[in-house]
Amino acid sequence: MFTKRVFAVSAAGVLAAMFSGAVASAQPQDPVQAMAEACDEGKLCVWEGANGQGKRVDFYVCQWEEVQRHGLSRVGSFVNNQTDGTVAAFHGPDPANPTGPWIEQYRSTAFEIRDDDRGLGTYGIQVC
Repeated sequence: MFTKRVFAVSAAGVLAAMFSGAVASAQPQDPVQAMAEACDEGKLCVWEGANGQGKRVDFYVCQWEEVQRHGLSRVGSFVNNQTDGTVAAFHGPDPANPTGPWIEQYRSTAFEIRDDDRGLGTYGIQVC
Protein backbone atom coordinates (compact mmCIF):
# COMPACT_ATOMS: atom_id res chain seq x y z
CA MET A 1 0.00 0.00 0.00
CA PHE A 2 2.88 2.38 0.72
CA THR A 3 4.22 1.80 -2.78
CA LYS A 4 0.87 2.71 -4.34
CA ARG A 5 0.77 6.02 -2.46
CA VAL A 6 4.27 6.94 -3.60
CA PHE A 7 3.34 6.09 -7.19
CA ALA A 8 0.10 8.08 -6.96
CA VAL A 9 1.95 11.13 -5.67
CA SER A 10 4.63 10.75 -8.33
CA ALA A 11 2.05 10.44 -11.10
CA ALA A 12 0.21 13.49 -9.81
CA GLY A 13 3.49 15.40 -9.70
CA VAL A 14 4.32 14.42 -13.27
CA LEU A 15 0.88 15.46 -14.48
CA ALA A 16 1.14 18.79 -12.64
CA ALA A 17 4.58 19.44 -14.13
CA MET A 18 3.33 18.58 -17.62
CA PHE A 19 0.29 20.81 -17.23
CA SER A 20 2.23 23.77 -15.84
CA GLY A 21 4.82 23.38 -18.61
CA ALA A 22 2.11 23.50 -21.24
CA VAL A 23 0.65 26.66 -19.72
CA ALA A 24 4.06 28.33 -19.44
CA SER A 25 5.01 27.54 -23.02
CA ALA A 26 1.73 29.01 -24.28
CA GLN A 27 2.81 32.48 -23.08
CA PRO A 28 5.73 34.17 -24.88
CA GLN A 29 8.63 35.01 -22.57
CA ASP A 30 9.67 38.64 -22.18
CA PRO A 31 12.85 39.06 -24.29
CA VAL A 32 14.65 41.07 -21.60
CA GLN A 33 13.91 38.41 -18.98
CA ALA A 34 15.09 35.70 -21.38
CA MET A 35 18.34 37.63 -21.98
CA ALA A 36 18.94 37.99 -18.23
CA GLU A 37 18.33 34.28 -17.63
CA ALA A 38 20.65 33.27 -20.49
CA CYS A 39 23.66 35.25 -19.27
CA ASP A 40 25.70 33.61 -16.51
CA GLU A 41 27.00 35.59 -13.59
CA GLY A 42 30.40 37.15 -14.22
CA LYS A 43 29.93 37.45 -17.99
CA LEU A 44 29.20 40.09 -20.58
CA CYS A 45 26.80 38.43 -23.04
CA VAL A 46 26.46 40.02 -26.47
CA TRP A 47 23.90 39.17 -29.15
CA GLU A 48 24.05 40.14 -32.80
CA GLY A 49 20.39 41.19 -32.94
CA ALA A 50 18.05 43.23 -30.79
CA ASN A 51 16.22 41.58 -27.89
CA GLY A 52 18.76 38.77 -27.52
CA GLN A 53 18.19 37.43 -31.02
CA GLY A 54 20.76 35.84 -33.30
CA LYS A 55 24.27 34.68 -32.51
CA ARG A 56 25.62 35.21 -28.99
CA VAL A 57 29.12 35.48 -27.55
CA ASP A 58 29.93 35.56 -23.82
CA PHE A 59 33.00 37.51 -22.65
CA TYR A 60 34.59 37.23 -19.21
CA VAL A 61 38.25 38.22 -19.64
CA CYS A 62 39.10 41.91 -19.17
CA GLN A 63 40.49 42.75 -22.60
CA TRP A 64 39.70 44.43 -25.91
CA GLU A 65 37.37 42.42 -28.16
CA GLU A 66 36.16 42.96 -31.71
CA VAL A 67 32.89 41.09 -32.11
CA GLN A 68 33.49 40.26 -35.78
CA ARG A 69 36.41 38.05 -34.70
CA HIS A 70 33.83 35.98 -32.79
CA GLY A 71 31.36 35.59 -35.66
CA LEU A 72 29.03 38.50 -34.88
CA SER A 73 28.43 41.27 -37.40
CA ARG A 74 27.82 43.84 -34.63
CA VAL A 75 26.56 44.38 -31.09
CA GLY A 76 22.76 44.30 -31.26
CA SER A 77 21.94 43.79 -27.57
CA PHE A 78 23.76 42.75 -24.41
CA VAL A 79 23.62 41.81 -20.74
CA ASN A 80 26.43 43.10 -18.54
CA ASN A 81 26.29 40.50 -15.77
CA GLN A 82 29.88 41.00 -14.65
CA THR A 83 30.68 41.79 -11.01
CA ASP A 84 28.46 44.65 -9.83
CA GLY A 85 30.02 47.98 -10.75
CA THR A 86 32.25 46.57 -13.52
CA VAL A 87 32.28 48.90 -16.53
CA ALA A 88 32.37 47.75 -20.16
CA ALA A 89 33.00 50.32 -22.91
CA PHE A 90 31.49 49.87 -26.39
CA HIS A 91 33.18 51.30 -29.49
CA GLY A 92 32.35 51.90 -33.13
CA PRO A 93 32.28 54.60 -35.79
CA ASP A 94 31.40 58.16 -34.86
CA PRO A 95 27.97 58.82 -36.44
CA ALA A 96 29.25 62.27 -37.44
CA ASN A 97 32.33 60.73 -39.11
CA PRO A 98 31.49 57.13 -40.09
CA THR A 99 34.75 56.58 -42.02
CA GLY A 100 36.94 57.95 -39.24
CA PRO A 101 38.44 56.11 -36.29
CA TRP A 102 36.25 54.33 -33.80
CA ILE A 103 35.13 56.18 -30.71
CA GLU A 104 33.65 55.12 -27.39
CA GLN A 105 29.93 55.16 -28.06
CA TYR A 106 28.64 54.24 -24.62
CA ARG A 107 29.48 52.53 -21.33
CA SER A 108 27.68 49.90 -19.33
CA THR A 109 28.00 49.42 -15.58
CA ALA A 110 27.06 45.95 -14.32
CA PHE A 111 24.31 44.90 -13.86
CA GLU A 112 22.68 46.27 -17.03
CA ILE A 113 20.61 44.99 -19.93
CA ARG A 114 20.39 46.83 -23.24
CA ASP A 115 17.90 45.26 -25.62
CA ASP A 116 18.89 47.17 -28.77
CA ASP A 117 21.80 49.08 -30.27
CA ARG A 118 20.07 52.50 -30.31
CA GLY A 119 20.90 52.78 -34.02
CA LEU A 120 24.67 52.63 -33.55
CA GLY A 121 27.12 50.40 -35.37
CA THR A 122 29.03 48.97 -32.41
CA TYR A 123 31.86 46.55 -33.14
CA GLY A 124 34.44 46.77 -30.35
CA ILE A 125 34.24 46.24 -26.60
CA GLN A 126 36.62 46.88 -23.75
CA VAL A 127 35.11 44.12 -21.64
CA CYS A 128 36.19 45.60 -18.28
